[in-house]
This record gives sequence, C-alpha cells and structure tokens, in this order.
Amino acid sequence: MELCGAILVSKLLIETAEILNISKEKIFAWTDSTVVLSWLNSHPSRWKTFVANRTSEILGALNSSQWFHVPTKENPADCASRGILPSSLVGNELWFSGPSFLKNKLIEYKRPKNLKTDLEQTIKAHTAVVPEHVVFENYSSLRKLVKVIAYCRRVLKKEKHDSKYLKDHEIEAALQTCIRKSQIDSFTTEYEQLKEKGYLNIKSSKLKSLCPFLDKNGIMRIRGRLEKSELDEQVKHPIVLPHSCHLTLLIVADAHEETLHGGPQLMANYLRSAYWVIGARSLVQQYVRKCVTCAKQRASVRNQLMGALPSVRCTPARPFLYSGVDYAGPISIRTTKGRGHRSYKGYICLFVCMSTRAIHLEVVSDMSTQAFLAAFRRFVSRRGHCAKLWSDNGSNFVGASRELQQLASIQPAIAEYLEANNTEWHFIPPHAPNFGGLWEAGVKSTKFHLKRVIGDSTLTYEEMTTFLNQVEACLNSRPLSVINFTDPGISVKAHEYKWASQVPEPNVGDVVLIKEDDLPPSRWLLGRVIEKHPDDDNVTRVVTLRTKTSVIKRPTSKLCILPISDP
Repeated sequence: MELCGAILVSKLLIETAEILNISKEKIFAWTDSTVVLSWLNSHPSRWKTFVANRTSEILGALNSSQWFHVPTKENPADCASRGILPSSLVGNELWFSGPSFLKNKLIEYKRPKNLKTDLEQTIKAHTAVVPEHVVFENYSSLRKLVKVIAYCRRVLKKEKHDSKYLKDHEIEAALQTCIRKSQIDSFTTEYEQLKEKGYLNIKSSKLKSLCPFLDKNGIMRIRGRLEKSELDEQVKHPIVLPHSCHLTLLIVADAHEETLHGGPQLMANYLRSAYWVIGARSLVQQYVRKCVTCAKQRASVRNQLMGALPSVRCTPARPFLYSGVDYAGPISIRTTKGRGHRSYKGYICLFVCMSTRAIHLEVVSDMSTQAFLAAFRRFVSRRGHCAKLWSDNGSNFVGASRELQQLASIQPAIAEYLEANNTEWHFIPPHAPNFGGLWEAGVKSTKFHLKRVIGDSTLTYEEMTTFLNQVEACLNSRPLSVINFTDPGISVKAHEYKWASQVPEPNVGDVVLIKEDDLPPSRWLLGRVIEKHPDDDNVTRVVTLRTKTSVIKRPTSKLCILPISDP
C-alpha cells in the first residue's frame, strides 16, 4: 500500500509541475515508510517482480535523491488515511498548513538510521536423523537379505568367481555377518567386554546366566554342559539372538516356513538346534498368531453381544399384525390313498406372530413364488391384515415381494388392495439365520411333533392339512412365560443374554474370511469391510463386504478377522 501510494504521489507531482511550469529538479517527495525509501535507494533489479516494476516507475519520475522521510506524527496524509472527526479537523494546523519544518528557510534532514539497502540472505538447512544400518528392515525374507549381503561381500573382495551363483560358504559368511552386526547393536556393552576380557561380568545383563563367549568368527554363543558330547557345534553352543531385532524376526519367519507352518513348540525346537533367542516362546507365539496362512486355517467366528429385541417383539399388538415367515420340509404328500400311488414333495409354510409367538401353518406344493403367494393369501384371509412381514432372503420370498410390487404397478385392483392393506416386507441379512430365530424356533417345534406323530408315514394333502392344524393348535396353547415367576407378564429369558460378552467389531478396511458352512476354511472367500450397519445400541452385527466378484452383506458371526495390517 505504501509503495502504491508513492507511485500515485510521483504521478501527481509530475502533472502538477507541468501545469505550473515548475522544473522537475525542484520537486521533493516525502514518505513515512522507511521500507519504501530502502527500495528506492537501491537498484530495482535487486527486488522481486512486483516491487521492481513499481520502483522503476517511481524512479523514472523522481530521483531517489528527491525522496525524503517524514515522521508519522508530522505526515498530514495520515489524517485522511486513518480518519479524523470533523470537530477535530477544524483548526487542524497539520492538515491545512502541512508539517511545521517545511516553513523553515533551511530544512535540516537526517537520514533514518534503520534504513537498510542490503538484501537479507536467509539460508535454510534441513536436518534429518539417519539411523544406522537400516538394511535389515528393508527385507522381509532371510534368504533375500543373506543373498544381498553375500553379493556385496563378493564385490568388495574383488575376486573372480567361476559361477554367478552363490556358494554355500558365501551364504554362511553373509549370515554370520548379519548375526554379528545384530549382536553388536543389541548387546554393545556385553560384546565389548567379551572382546576385551573373554568373559562377562555384568550383573544386570540378561546374558549373565548363559555364560556367553565369542567364537573364532566373532559370533556370540552360549556355553553349556554338553561340550564333551558328539553333537554338532551349533547344537552344543547355539548363537545368541536378541528378542527385539528385525533379523531375529526374519530367522523366526524362516523357521516357520521350514517347519511347514508348524506350531510354536515345533518352531521353538527347530530354532534351539542353532539359536538361543531371548524370550523365544513369546516371540514364536506372537509370530504364529500373526501368520495369515495359519490364521486362515484356524479361522473361528465370534458372536457379537446380543442386541435388544425389536419394538414389534415387545409391544402389544393384534396377533399376526407383525409376522415372520419361513419354510420347513420337504415332506412327502400322497395324491390319494391306496397302493401304487406316487408321492410328491411338499413344504410347510410357517407364519409366526412377532408379538405373541402364535404360529400359523400352511401346506404348499412347492417353493415357487406362486405357491407362496397362494399361502400368503390364505394366511391373510384367516388371520387378518399383516402390516409388516419378515423373512430370510429365499428366492421365493424375494420373488414374491418383487411380484407384488410389479402387480401393484400393472393392475389397479391389486394396487388399490395394497394401498388399503399394504404389507411392508423386510429381509434379514443373508446367511444370518440367528436374525430369524423366532421362526426358526417355530420350525423346530413343528418338526418335533411331525417326527413323533407321522414318522415315515406319507399323508394325503387333506390329512397333512388336518394334522398341521392340530400342531398349530398345540403350539398356540403353550404358556407365554414361566408359570411360577413372580411377574408372569415378563419372561425370565428376557433378562438373559445368549452371548453375554461384546467382542471387537470389524472396522472399515479390515480383511476378513467369510465363513461358509459347507466349505473348509481354506476355501472360504476373502472380503474387505466397506460399510458397517450398527444397531440402535450402537453395536455392529451386520457389515457390507467387497469380495473379488461382488458386494455382499454378512453378519459379524460369519466373519473371521485376519491379522493383516496395511503397509
């Protein structure tokens, strides 16, 4: 702003001087900005583009020797830029007459002491702490690490080799180099004392009880009581490895592969044949738990904390106003009585009331959509309008729901019927029968009587319908709660959880195994969680997954979270 003001002043001064025929050399300009004076007292090429262009324009009108500094208190332009009250403006000597020193015949001007014409140079230095010997962390396999070190040793020695492939002694020397470096970094004090004195005398050291020593290659090993045995040297004196070291983790991973993904005991026994790992048991167990291949084979699902009952389960309502539906069977049905008549498969369509647990049974000839719609019409005709209907994702149920919607859009009569008696259809998550436990329990109770009364007998359609009506009457005569309970209106089981503990929920991005009841764990699909569907109690029991072929919904009871972390 100050620089732009200086440009405006220089232009006005030149125009005024031309009008009044005043020589350009007799013009003087004043500013209270020492920064602008600093810019004008140096060549414009020293400044950035914005400042350089404007200083060039100013110096083209007035010389730098024609610019002077005026203190802020004596600058009349501040009255206009900062504002002043009209009452204060009247009689303001500074505004009407200008600075008092301009009235003097001789003006004494002192150059500001803090006027800087040199550019300040700023040097920025970026510092970074570079850790030593990070080569181990760059490799996820012991074999790759050893090969790289072996080739580096070959290059440093500058020896000619007959083959480009590494030999056994080169690989062994490279492994010893890695182990020696790991021991020096992890046991610096112990290694120095062993190198100087040949024995360890540090009471606080973890290696004190192992009686370590350095072999001819500078590798730290432990003594034992089997020195006179005929065992191999590495068995009698195993190599000491630190617990928290990436090289140790690579050796444990190699042992896990060599033992064909063996368990902790097999891995520990394999390691003890050549190494003594500090805290080997916990390290081996931790690695086995994090192995994805092993986690797939021992995959186990966990049941989330049982959720609260839906409002329709604990709110009084007319029977079958809110219902669930499921199929049971197949059952054998004969066309007529007598010998030589073939039987055909039939099914039992079970409707259960969500409020009273009352049961309605219908016989259907097959599992087609049309057969279910006929059973549904009979159910509604006898039990009244059903406002909400729950079911699993069976193709006949999904097809029936879709067909009702299509018919409503085509046939006005059906549209009017559904408008007056609309049934809202809900589906439980796929492969989650525990979400439909109410009708699954009804199927179980129906089969209880079916097996004991009919057995292997084959009934006709009329006989089966009659029998199911008897079963229906029997099931609907059950007490709604425990008889001897203090408050017979509330069931004891209403205060008990089947799954009483809350397990960790899968997070968005987690990789999981999707359990399939008819497949072994090795053939279960992998999926990634892309969305969670928490219930009213903020506990997630259903998630949306993305597999290699599609996007599906599954309950958390069908998922096994794999110990995989993104890099």
